[in-house]
Amino acid sequence: MTKKLTPEEVSKLVVEAGKLQNQYKALRTGQAMYNTLSDMNEALANEVNGTEYDPFYNDARIGKFLQYITQQ
Repeated sequence: MTKKLTPEEVSKLVVEAGKLQNQYKALRTGQAMYNTLSDMNEALANEVNGTEYDPFYNDARIGKFLQYITQQ
């Protein structure tokens, strides 16, 4: 299993995803979050890709996504 993000890193991901959405208005929140994760931790993004935690095509998965990528 890939190393997950600290709560501080997840906070940074949320901020950076917001910046990405401001830059590219057509991006949905789930797309921006997934793309930001891919930039921060490609292995973890690959682990999430295509699973029930992947928010790229479905913003309703953002909560599960954030839980999954955060260290417990």
